[in-house]
Amino acid sequence: MVGTGAADKAQIGFMIARLLPTAGKTTADCADALAVAITHANLRVANRRVA
Repeated sequence: MVGTGAADKAQIGFMIARLLPTAGKTTADCADALAVAITHANLRVANRRVA
């Protein structure tokens, strides 16, 4: 979502707020979990295109 995995919590939180504005204010752990879910969904779509 934000690069190669070295982003700090504030940067991840900012990207979650931009991508999911209706999610509201999230904790750092919640933002991390949402980032993992978004990354997983994007990877599944990419893998489907390749296969």
